[in-house]
Amino acid sequence: MADLDELRVESAAGVGRRLASRNVDAVDVTEYFLASIAAHDDPNVFLTVTAERARAEASASAARYASGQQLGPLDGVPIVWKDLVDITDTVTTAGSELFRNRPPASADAEVVHNASAAGLVTLGKVTLPEFAFSALGQNPHYGTPINPLDKATRRATGGSSSGTAAAVAAGLVPCGLGSDTNGSVRIPASFCGLVGLKTTEKRVATHGTFVLSHTLDTLGPIARTVEDCTLLDAVFRGLVPALTEPTPTARLRVAVPAEESSVFTDADDSVLANFYAAIETLRAAEATVEILPIPLFEEIRALNEQTGTLLAAESYFNLRELLEGPSVDKIDRRVAERALLGRDMTLVELLTVQTERERMIAAFAEQVATFSCVAIPTTAISAPAWEALENDVDQFRAATAKANKNTMLGSFLRTCAISLPSGKDQNDMPTGVMLMAPGGQDDALLCHASTVEAALA
Repeated sequence: MADLDELRVESAAGVGRRLASRNVDAVDVTEYFLASIAAHDDPNVFLTVTAERARAEASASAARYASGQQLGPLDGVPIVWKDLVDITDTVTTAGSELFRNRPPASADAEVVHNASAAGLVTLGKVTLPEFAFSALGQNPHYGTPINPLDKATRRATGGSSSGTAAAVAAGLVPCGLGSDTNGSVRIPASFCGLVGLKTTEKRVATHGTFVLSHTLDTLGPIARTVEDCTLLDAVFRGLVPALTEPTPTARLRVAVPAEESSVFTDADDSVLANFYAAIETLRAAEATVEILPIPLFEEIRALNEQTGTLLAAESYFNLRELLEGPSVDKIDRRVAERALLGRDMTLVELLTVQTERERMIAAFAEQVATFSCVAIPTTAISAPAWEALENDVDQFRAATAKANKNTMLGSFLRTCAISLPSGKDQNDMPTGVMLMAPGGQDDALLCHASTVEAALA
């Protein structure tokens, strides 16, 4: 049993290597994680445990290993899914009371199908804020998962991939799928000390997935390592997973915004200290780090204040039938409040946002063309305690703003981005550093992130 207990902190790729070496059996691995889920002290992580499917997939994986016909490095590795993707014979709730009694899905979403074809074992579906629309992770309908890294204080996991991050951080599964519209993979990864990859728009197919923003929605992994994210990114796209070579440290060129940049404004002291310590570690490892003023970040914030946001416009468009009828009383008021911000945007304002976005995307790509990536703190805060946020709407709004003030920049600029652990705060809670690159450079970014991860370790 000692070997199985080690799975609680093992990476997805590490579990795959144990299976390949016949150190453990796929059925035993699945049973271990199912038992861990059943014994877990937070009932708000899982919405559905697909035990029957998991056991069938694990048995099939074990048979493949026995015959030397395993499907790849993640064959037999358990995974969980944020409950906005369809899984056959389960209800896709999107975290909403309004969808609790919907008919079960008749087919897997494309991303789930691809994972099953690569041999991954589906343990179930995990919770999320209603409609995946929260940077902190609250859900008054199905329960709010608690950050498992603090046993004394109830803290946020981050959102909206709250259940995915909580499950991985608690050792209930090696990896999971999240979605990221404005930071929803990167924020929970940062709050929970994990690695979270925001893929470029349209890189991973969203067929069979609940839509909040048809422009900004992306799917990506939350796991323990960059290696895991690299393999899962390929699996989710239906490709054969394979590792790429890390970028040689001497060839790594990292841009860091000037100290007066808004990405550092109002950030916790521990967030800033850990970020700059990480940057100095990279310098010591002989990476090139250059201070690069990026006024585009301030332009984006000013534009959003002037016109409203693309996310607000598209979330209102996609939810308008629910928001404008009697159903609105059944929606989390904090979610409804944010979605309704898009109702009053004019056509001129929307077109201004869309036009300016394309200009700024091109300008960002041109400005950072000679760099490997841009590094900024993932979030301005570490995981906040829930009590104050539940009792004070102003504190909730302030924490939300600080959680996604940096991640939203990457979403607006159509970047790929990845959050890595950068250290701990005074409460022993994680902080994160985010690496960003222009859209379409996901493969290269993963190579750069692997190098940064090794240096920071």
